[in-house]
Amino acid sequence: MSEKVTEQELKRLETIIGETSIGPWETVYDESENGHVIRMNDAIESPSRHESQLEIIYGHCVYPEEGDQFMEAHANATFIAESREIVPKLIAEIRRLKGEADDE
Repeated sequence: MSEKVTEQELKRLETIIGETSIGPWETVYDESENGHVIRMNDAIESPSRHESQLEIIYGHCVYPEEGDQFMEAHANATFIAESREIVPKLIAEIRRLKGEADDE
C-alpha cells in the first residue's frame, strides 16, 4: 500500500502551482526546435517567440519524427501541460475525501 499524501505535500504542490504561469497550457510539435513545445497562456494565442516567452522546449532530436522515442517525448510534454490544470483538481479531491473520512 502506498503512503498517504500529507497536508504538507498538498500545500507544497499548491505553492508550486501558484508560482507557475496560469493555464491553460498546450503541447505542440515545433519542427524549427526539433521538439515539443509547451505553450502557456498568452503563447497559445500568440505562438511567435518574439511575442511571448511563455514556452518550454521539450526536445528529443529524433529522426525520423516517429517511433517510440518521439511518442514518449510527446507523452512527456503532454503530461507536463495537462498537469497544470489537473493537479489543482486532484488536490481539491484529496482534501474532500480526507474531510469525508474525518467525518466518519
